[in-house]
Amino acid sequence: MHRDIVTVPPPDARIIGSNAKCECQAYVIPGRVLCVQGHPEFNQPVVEFLLDNRFHKGLIGKDVYDEAFPHAADEHDGVKVGEAILNFICNTSS
Repeated sequence: MHRDIVTVPPPDARIIGSNAKCECQAYVIPGRVLCVQGHPEFNQPVVEFLLDNRFHKGLIGKDVYDEAFPHAADEHDGVKVGEAILNFICNTSS
């Protein structure tokens, strides 16, 4: 569903997350930058709503909708990613 991806991370970046569709799903430049392209806060109802909404508005095709909708309930690392984001913020803020 994402339309934007990082195809080439910054030179100092260390890739910390990837998937089959996006080689650079998340990266970190220690102490400076944390980039996460996913949405760890999205749960099944939110994903289903977004898919329905985007499909009915013509923003995504039936093929994308049909592929993605059954995965809305898949287990994910949202809490783990959220914890990593908080840890990064707490360890880099002044």
